[in-house]
Amino acid sequence: VYEVAAVYDGQLLDADLHLVRLKRSLGEIALEGTPDASEWIAVMQTLVERNGITEGLVYLQVTRGPAERDFAFPTNVTPTAFAYARKKALTADPNAGGVVLHAVPDLR
Repeated sequence: VYEVAAVYDGQLLDADLHLVRLKRSLGEIALEGTPDASEWIAVMQTLVERNGITEGLVYLQVTRGPAERDFAFPTNVTPTAFAYARKKALTADPNAGGVVLHAVPDLR
């Protein structure tokens, strides 16, 4: 399961909403024992600060843990989390103001 939160002016944008979705997604795969929202926020903000991100992204990924590839996933693994922050020009994105969309019926 992963989430990506935007950073603008050194601040996380809507991270709380991303973490609500992360929690729901982790619940859907019955993954327990992961950090709560306040711990995730602390990790994300630390990544922003340590990497000097004023505009960019924070990426979080949580897995069930390392295991041999098989149909049945073992129950004796520990969840693994991975996160990084990177600079990315969000406001210079040519699509930042929206795009024009023309919807037409699909006559297939």
